[in-house]
Amino acid sequence: MNEYNLCNERIESFLKRQDILLQISMVIIGGALAFTIINKIADELYIVIPLIPIVLFIHILYYYTIVIANQGYREHLQKRLNEYMNTDNEIKYTSLAKEFLLNKNPMSKINIFLFPSIILFSIIYSLFMSDLNIIVVFGNVLNLIVVIIIIILFAKFTKNLNEKVKKYCG
Repeated sequence: MNEYNLCNERIESFLKRQDILLQISMVIIGGALAFTIINKIADELYIVIPLIPIVLFIHILYYYTIVIANQGYREHLQKRLNEYMNTDNEIKYTSLAKEFLLNKNPMSKINIFLFPSIILFSIIYSLFMSDLNIIVVFGNVLNLIVVIIIIILFAKFTKNLNEKVKKYCG
């Protein structure tokens, strides 16, 4: 039971860290956009603006994979604990969390589009603010390719990660 509680604490800790990181990133991105609106900077420096959300996006994806892996381990622990309990006292939090906090939660679906939209907006913003400077255009094409590759690799890695962890533990 202690291991199950520790797993819950780890998941909550990672989720809190993601929320803090998301809030900080919004402030950084908003500040960078406001600064570049008020102060004219060299056109070539607009390539940096999309890099901020891309780095933060990668960091959040890293923590998301940790949460998914811990969720799979927690499900394994829940199953093992429930083997020793009668039906009235079974632990069901993991199943409830998966069903109602992830699969049916509209906020989790919004989050799927939030950061890629911010990245896309920052790329468009940097293109227009740089007056379509060739270096910025080329750099943003590379940024977009990197983001697409990261999303594809992340999707391949996390596909059925929860089940893979349970299978590994079982």
